[in-house]
Amino acid sequence: MGNCNCKHGTTGQGGNCPECDILQMARNNYFTGKLLVERDFTDEQRYTMGKLRRHNQRMHGWGVACGLKVKPHPNPACQAQYVVIEPGIAIDCCGREILVQYEEYFDFESTFLASWQKQNGPNSQPDGNVHPIQICISYKECATEQVPAIFDDCSSGGASCQPNRILEGHDFGIIIDPVDLNDDSHAVSLAWEFTKNIANVVCTAEDGVSNLLYVLTSAQNGGGVWNAAVYVIDKENYALAASATYTGSQGLGIAVDSLGQYVYVAVQASGVAPELYVYDAAGDFTSTVSQVTIGSTNDSTLKLVPVPGVEGGLLAYGQTAGFVVMNGLNGATPSQMVNSIPGLSPLSAVLSEHSNYGYVATSGSSGITMIQISGEVVGLLPGQLPIPSATQLSSLAISATANGDTLAALDAAGETLSFVTIPPAGPGSATVVSQTVTGFAYKPTQVLLSPGGRWVYVLEQDTSGASPVAYVQAVDVNAVLNSEASVLGPAVAVGITAVGEALSQDGRYLYVSFIDTSQANMGGVAIVEVVQAGCGHIFERLIDGCPDCSQGNCVVLATIAGYTYQSNVTESDIDNLQGRRLLPSTDLLAEAIECLIDQLSSTGLPGSAGQQGPKGDIGATGPGLETGLVQINALSWVHGDAAQPVGAGTVAVSGTPLGNDSATQQGIVIGFSDEVQVPTDITRVFEVIATPPQEDSVPNFLDPRPMVSAGIYAVTAVINAGNPKLIDSATVIAGSPATTKALAFVMDVKLYEQLARAKAPLFVRLRGAFVLDTQTSVQHAISADFVRFQLPTGFRPQGSNVCLEGGTFESWFTLTPPQ
Repeated sequence: MGNCNCKHGTTGQGGNCPECDILQMARNNYFTGKLLVERDFTDEQRYTMGKLRRHNQRMHGWGVACGLKVKPHPNPACQAQYVVIEPGIAIDCCGREILVQYEEYFDFESTFLASWQKQNGPNSQPDGNVHPIQICISYKECATEQVPAIFDDCSSGGASCQPNRILEGHDFGIIIDPVDLNDDSHAVSLAWEFTKNIANVVCTAEDGVSNLLYVLTSAQNGGGVWNAAVYVIDKENYALAASATYTGSQGLGIAVDSLGQYVYVAVQASGVAPELYVYDAAGDFTSTVSQVTIGSTNDSTLKLVPVPGVEGGLLAYGQTAGFVVMNGLNGATPSQMVNSIPGLSPLSAVLSEHSNYGYVATSGSSGITMIQISGEVVGLLPGQLPIPSATQLSSLAISATANGDTLAALDAAGETLSFVTIPPAGPGSATVVSQTVTGFAYKPTQVLLSPGGRWVYVLEQDTSGASPVAYVQAVDVNAVLNSEASVLGPAVAVGITAVGEALSQDGRYLYVSFIDTSQANMGGVAIVEVVQAGCGHIFERLIDGCPDCSQGNCVVLATIAGYTYQSNVTESDIDNLQGRRLLPSTDLLAEAIECLIDQLSSTGLPGSAGQQGPKGDIGATGPGLETGLVQINALSWVHGDAAQPVGAGTVAVSGTPLGNDSATQQGIVIGFSDEVQVPTDITRVFEVIATPPQEDSVPNFLDPRPMVSAGIYAVTAVINAGNPKLIDSATVIAGSPATTKALAFVMDVKLYEQLARAKAPLFVRLRGAFVLDTQTSVQHAISADFVRFQLPTGFRPQGSNVCLEGGTFESWFTLTPPQ
């Protein structure tokens, strides 16, 4: 809803700001002989209109009831000036009905210019940058049918006219750079969905427009040389869509610009300043839009923050480099300015969507430093926002709300979370909230805020056990502000050693990057869904007051994410759902409820899980699969020794099925009939999926199913004397072995326990294209050609002495736990 609120206006001749609240509560009392004058008839109308509007507003809500679809003009020559709006009906926040009876043409170009000049001055012209805009509709009253007013005593002339009718109409408008006013759920729970196994993850960024996830990795080879890579993941099925590599450079940061048009990747070669690569988000990452050196100082702490609402605008900051503001990154000739503020070593920085203010946590400071960005210049505002409970702030998060910005500030060392509320005008009237949050389940390391500012997602690390485990925990900001006793949700395990978290644009998913510091081939991105929970809390809103028009009364019809003044608007540019608030009829709601009922099982919903039953006998192992000289001849569950660190010592294998909660490490061992080379990228050999496939079908490994996080090791396996298909014990081979006769897939204990409780089967695939034998003349491999399109060429076995089977072969099997 647009910010064109005229809630307290009055209706007048030709006025387009009619009254919102009609508080005419006294109705006429008619009796024989009563003298009726204008006041009586006016009060009669106002009484009825007030009743109807309050009924619409407070019984049904507001939004688009039906129709009002926005389409491009059918003539391409007119698409830079007009869009077409279909007939339909909406209810605005005042409860007023807005009716469009016929298809109408809307001159959005002229309206954009008028809105721009209203915001920036009567003679200003649009800057030519890309801006998100929203097309909206508002209620309007028009005085019509002028007739003589015979008894108008106030007329200065001999004759006076008054409108005979008030026509209820509408007006279309444009909102430039709308502030995201998301309404967060009143209760949420965090649910780990699955893990995308990618080694050496540094950070991630999400593009909600293109529905893509970008993962930046960075690893050192045996000689200590860094090599970075970016993987573009399609969120529809979490398959690899594209990639780019940066040989000899360390990966620093990745970000998506505020409009989702470009992707920024910062890497750094040894001894030189960081380099920024700019990619078109719609491209294949084989070429850059621009490439620029960031400042002139080598800084491995460099981070990236897109400037809100500025296409091609980026803030880079680091403890050595200071601040570097760049503009024009969407073109071939970007510009930048280095702003090294003496004594200021930034650890975390966020920028406001409401204004050009920024907030910085600096080394050695317990307060928040305030900055202001003007063009490419960073100005330091006087004073600080003091956080009394903090000793050293380490992580900041910001969210734009209807009433300004909410700022979350974490003191990781003191394990304290604080909040600051900032009005739209800026930090001059900022308020540091006295209530703080402590008592986290584990040591907090980073914070994020939900789009509406209602929830904080705290990344935490448990280092007390034999192996580290990362968690995320939700904090209810409203509960904090109301000094409630319970403000923290349960901690959810997401990986091993966490390196960072990112939030999807719509706030529905958390992406947690983690690594295993003891194993170079271990890492991944945990996908955590933010699920609305405790729906009964929704009804508690009824005691918080009645709805009003605090957010304006222009009902959004469509959003154009990237509009440049005087450019054409086509079908692909218009999103009729983003920003539009729907007001479905009771008929449509009844149809949706019937649809949900029809999908429920006739046997009812499943009940709660009972206690675990006794452990069953070990089932027989199926026959091995053979191709060329490689044969799978053994598989069983692995159980580790808690006294031994991961990657060394003995891994005892007893063949115990899934469900043994006493084990500390669990996994799978696959043995081969002969020595094979240990794959250079060992994490690509296994895929283990925890969600069953569709009934009566084989596993489809391209589906977006929850994948199990694990470490993968080369082991020495001891075959069972009575049954060569079973393994009695396995020992992890220390160092970096070149060959092996068995590989072990070892799960994190926390994830294993979740799977054990779920009693879900595991689907295991061996990607044989990465497993070669040890022959020197002609090498053989289990070929799995169907996965090759997902990988860069460098990950495939290469060379004239490599012999790959021409068809498609896939080794997979199922492990079913006792029920």
